[in-house]
Amino acid sequence: MAASPSASNAAPLSLLVESTSGNLRQVQVDRNPFLIGRLGECNLTLRDSRISRRHARILRKDGAYLIEDLQSRHGLTVNGERTLRHGLVVGDRVEFGVEDSFRITICEGINPKAVLLKKVSNLSAATSRTGALGRLAAMLEVARSVESSDGVDEVFEAVVEAALTIAGAERAFLLLREEGGELEVKVGRDAFGGSRGPADLKVPPLLIARALDERPDPFALTLADSVGSLALDASTSAELALRSTLCVPILRMRIGQDHETSVISSRANTLGAIYMDTGKPGTRLAEGNQALLQALAIETSTVIENARLIEQERDKRRLEHELQVARSIQRALLPSALPAEGWLVAKGHCEARAQLGGDYYDLMQVAPGTWAAVVADVSGKGVAASILASLLQGAFFLGSGPDVSLSGTLGRINRYICERSSQTRFATVFALILDEDGTMRWSNAGHCPAALVRAAGGLEWLASNSRPVGLFEDVAFSEDTCLLRPGDKLVIYSDGITELRNAASQQFGKSRLGPAVAELAPLGTIDLFEGLLQRVRDFSGDEPRTDDLTLLVLGFEGSRDTPGTNIPPGSPART
Repeated sequence: MAASPSASNAAPLSLLVESTSGNLRQVQVDRNPFLIGRLGECNLTLRDSRISRRHARILRKDGAYLIEDLQSRHGLTVNGERTLRHGLVVGDRVEFGVEDSFRITICEGINPKAVLLKKVSNLSAATSRTGALGRLAAMLEVARSVESSDGVDEVFEAVVEAALTIAGAERAFLLLREEGGELEVKVGRDAFGGSRGPADLKVPPLLIARALDERPDPFALTLADSVGSLALDASTSAELALRSTLCVPILRMRIGQDHETSVISSRANTLGAIYMDTGKPGTRLAEGNQALLQALAIETSTVIENARLIEQERDKRRLEHELQVARSIQRALLPSALPAEGWLVAKGHCEARAQLGGDYYDLMQVAPGTWAAVVADVSGKGVAASILASLLQGAFFLGSGPDVSLSGTLGRINRYICERSSQTRFATVFALILDEDGTMRWSNAGHCPAALVRAAGGLEWLASNSRPVGLFEDVAFSEDTCLLRPGDKLVIYSDGITELRNAASQQFGKSRLGPAVAELAPLGTIDLFEGLLQRVRDFSGDEPRTDDLTLLVLGFEGSRDTPGTNIPPGSPART
């Protein structure tokens, strides 16, 4: 018979197929009719010679499913009863008239949790056949399934299925405390394989919470009497009177070193409960299986604690990944190439203490024959400092130009930051604009004094001439001018260099920086940079750094047309 897709409005159905060896697979019922048999052309092929070539078929009709026997040799059984035609519901078990052959469990749609839940359902068989030893083996199977599960929700469903079987209950619910202390239903199921929601729990979670909080023994297993005594109204009392109830507390587990686990007995550390009930008269839930239920509660608590630790680790990895991405973006904002020849030679380095830093440097050509440079150090560390550093970098990039006033640019950036940061963040800044003729306009807003080493000898410090950016809204920023001559070099740095400490807790300081710059000055710009950075690193050794480290060295080479070439040594740096 040819199988064709159906336009039926029936809810999706799937078959959980268990082979003779116990292997499980899930098959979606995606044809109408859906043929089951030994032939390869069937929609579900079962390799067992005792099963007929076309043994049965599943039909979708009027929004429902039914299964029909196709005159098979050994017949068809549903839930242990022989049948020729039977309406299917979730949880039905279908067999093919012979022992030790394929078995099928009816499921809702394709459910990746079905295999795990099927393993849990095998607890009933173990309980009936092999007593305590079989129950223990089945419990270990649940534990192994828990370890291999894909998520905590899958585990919760497995726990509820196990509780149903162990206790012999009709319904079971897993309730966990939320941050406010209230219990919330996470999973609910019935003995027929159906899902149950919070509305199906007739006993208010508040009642169960009170029973948990007021139980005389923190390790009490059965809370039926406590729940009944705390009935909130007549309808709840009537509901409890008609049903046998059992409530198992889930206590927080302390997972220590060497995989040791212990129970925390405080009521405040009760994570929740497994609530079960049945309407069968005279039934005593979990009779003879209380120890197994308690073991299940401990297993559940361990799962919850592990899930919390796993989630924390995932959050940590996610944060680390995001920080790595942010760091790569921040590093990409640094100039990718600096001039290595011509009238200006430069070399820079910026090294964050942690994933993200608050230091940055930039060098950009703003016009033919004109370069702008900036080194900034934002107060604080971490994400907030890095964001402000990136903001400053963009602002200077857009606000720099040959005809732009540094004092005006700093003033506008200062007002912008003050209006939006409430003076909680500020930055020290050294900014300059250098022309090919050697004229350098510079402003130092609370930053470390830059070291200007002259080719003819001598070292000058370009000290702070303004307040830091973002500290005070109404503040004026000064702009000074000096003239560079060919061979002059300017060393700009952050306090991560001068405040760097060695193993003896000594600071590198300005007292070491100045002589090092003067000694290395006869070298070229690149060699001066490399030598100075190496001395800084040799000084600190393996000592951990407490601040970001930034260094930018500019070497003015000049040109034939540079007026400063013929200026005699000793001319003042400021005009």
